[in-house]
Amino acid sequence: MGTTGKILLVLVVVIILFLLLLMAGALTYKPSPVTGSIKERFISYSVSKGFGESTARRFYSEYEELVMDLYQRNASVLLPCLELYSRNATAFAEIYKSHKDTQSLITHVMQRLAYYKLLVVDARDISVLDPRLLTLVTIQGLANRERPSLYVIFKDTDALWLNNMRDLGIDTAFVQLEDAIRIFAEKASGYVVYDPSLPDTINVGTTLCGVYNAVLVHPGWISWLEDLGVRKKLFDLRGNFSDRVSAYKWAFERLWDKVDHKKLAVACPEYRVYPKYTSWPQVACRDYAVSLKLLTVYLNLSNQEEKALMERILAAMPNNSMVMGWNEEGEGAYVDLATRYGKFVAVMMHNFGPKNFANPTVWMHLKPPAQLNFSLPPVRPEVLGKGGVYITFYITDGDNLQFDQEMINLWSLRAGVPVAWTVSPFLIDVAPYMAYYYAKTMSENDTFVCGPSGAGYIYPVSNIHYLDQYLPHTLAYMKLSGLRIVEVLGYSDDAAAKYKRYMGNMLLAIKRDYNEQPGLFKIYGQSFYYIEADGHYMPVLFGALHFRNLHEFEKKLDEALKMYEKGPQPRFNPAEDLLGFSRKVDDPSSPTGMARYAAPGERLEGAHTFGPYVTLPAGRYTARFLLKIDRMTSEKVATLDVCTDIGRRIIASREISGSDFKEAGKYQWFELSFVLDRTTSNIEFRIWYRPESNVGLYCGLIDVPSNLGGGLPFLLVISQPWDISDWKGVAKLLHERSNITPINLHEFISLVNVEYGYGIAKSIMDERITAGKLSKDKAAELQALLDEALSLYKQGNCYEAVRKMIAFYRELSHS
Repeated sequence: MGTTGKILLVLVVVIILFLLLLMAGALTYKPSPVTGSIKERFISYSVSKGFGESTARRFYSEYEELVMDLYQRNASVLLPCLELYSRNATAFAEIYKSHKDTQSLITHVMQRLAYYKLLVVDARDISVLDPRLLTLVTIQGLANRERPSLYVIFKDTDALWLNNMRDLGIDTAFVQLEDAIRIFAEKASGYVVYDPSLPDTINVGTTLCGVYNAVLVHPGWISWLEDLGVRKKLFDLRGNFSDRVSAYKWAFERLWDKVDHKKLAVACPEYRVYPKYTSWPQVACRDYAVSLKLLTVYLNLSNQEEKALMERILAAMPNNSMVMGWNEEGEGAYVDLATRYGKFVAVMMHNFGPKNFANPTVWMHLKPPAQLNFSLPPVRPEVLGKGGVYITFYITDGDNLQFDQEMINLWSLRAGVPVAWTVSPFLIDVAPYMAYYYAKTMSENDTFVCGPSGAGYIYPVSNIHYLDQYLPHTLAYMKLSGLRIVEVLGYSDDAAAKYKRYMGNMLLAIKRDYNEQPGLFKIYGQSFYYIEADGHYMPVLFGALHFRNLHEFEKKLDEALKMYEKGPQPRFNPAEDLLGFSRKVDDPSSPTGMARYAAPGERLEGAHTFGPYVTLPAGRYTARFLLKIDRMTSEKVATLDVCTDIGRRIIASREISGSDFKEAGKYQWFELSFVLDRTTSNIEFRIWYRPESNVGLYCGLIDVPSNLGGGLPFLLVISQPWDISDWKGVAKLLHERSNITPINLHEFISLVNVEYGYGIAKSIMDERITAGKLSKDKAAELQALLDEALSLYKQGNCYEAVRKMIAFYRELSHS
């Protein structure tokens, strides 16, 4: 037998033996030691990730081939499969049957899991200039239209909020950016290519994405996006527009009938460095514009063509519509124009914060576990009874929802300091859980104030007639949110009276203006005054001091405390503190060592000196001007006047001749009397120099009349969120000053709004009577004091009424 024959014989024998063994059952499948260890390791791994052992064993039994294929390569990819299996085994079985390819399987599993879990992309390490982020946030807008499915962590604040939302019982799963796009690619009907050479096409593209359910993409990333599952090109904006205005006109004229008319997105589309600041492309919050199908623009109102287009858009929007930001540093111009067109601004987008107010399309769906409004903190009689100088702090900029989200970073810094926090009432719509969180965690030192100028940022002085539509809208939001105090920018006392008439007892006080008002503080000697509306009086609060740093604040605080130690004093306005077209000069003969001066024959562009814009109730007044000339003359030297409405209404005036001066080179008082028939705001006192007199004219002081009640010891301290750096130092400083009593803003208002505070004081007193802590005689004495305070207040003797309220708490604390 040859070699070949021998080999064939051996093969035949081997095959026969194999068949005999198989028939005997000797080759029945048994797992190898390696296979068996994978099973146990998979089960152990699953249990360590929070799955039950029985669930892991069942999954292995049903999908052993899948486990064997994936476990050693990347065990973590099995976790979403196991997650879906544990929630809906039938759904997983259907997906597994249809998608054997691993990538396709995982994508479809994650799509289904998005019904149960919030998928999270951590993008903190990705530059805001990376084009992929625009693709991510536009697909986020589509993914979150019906439910919260995709959350993006742009910075640590987003991670902090994600951790806090756990009390809502929300499960999360982290995915990579590309995986998120692949998972939600089915939500997109295609993509829109923007033109990098014309950044404003990012905004036009954002609008198109909302209208046509698309995602935005940079030309250099098209193939990347197509590989992730979004393959149809819907619009290519490259080379389609000659400039930014033509792009926005096209979007407005072609897409307006397809977008939401009640909201206008204003988003910076590019990175640009200016001499004083840098603007950044808005990335976060673009999901909101896509999800709600909003027209998105970035028009500069200093450009007449762009302003005209903006006016067309505003005119097309219904009244009480929202403008979601402004262009660059054009805050005043945007708010003024919006107000004049009967719209309001609610800042959700700003060129300084490209990653701020992230995930609004998630937050708008998350309802808090309980209805919890911004309640007022308690009034503590033992604190008010200490007397001294009452002080509270006030944080601005809460109308900006970006700040409201960032405010959580300041929350742990405020211990021991009473703070009033401005917030947007729109939080209850856009991010109700955030409103719930702040209300739930507030302390007895925290008071919440409705940011300017109610339900949306407006300037009432720009369109006071708009208040007739705006204030009912504001009242509705204040009732929903529980806010009782409003900050008003673009303030006038006429507008404040309208607020009071529309909102009645719901409105406890108005805080006016943005920063501190030293001129008002010099006049009133306290951080409030009153306006009257239909026989009812309401306090108007303003800042007396500003906290920027501890050293500067301590100096200003001590100056204010010394003023109170001296008691009520005449309050003058040094010319150096007033405005004017004359120059400031050193003058040893002036009471302050400084004066405003116009040289002989100098032609000024406006008033020599003017200010300080005060509010006075109806009555007779006399203003005094301290003036000096450098030589005698018989010519007319100056005209003095009192006016309001930015000079459009002259209340009184007086001509001053050189012959009215007793001698040259010496200061002399000149009086100007006037009558007001009603409470009037923004009153200014002006000096107009006559150059034909050819004399030098000095102004040292203007003595402005006031409705001063003697200088009541109330200080409101203004601060901006970015200045909060040393609250511990502030708390220590307040503790060291024995004549200071820190109080919350609600306590402040319960003293100065006597009509409101009467009910609180009576309730506190009644509780003590019921508890047997107050004798009948003392109760009667205190009741008489309260009744007197209320009577004085209703008669308009408001400051004296406040003194009675202070006396009430002092007496109560000693009882």
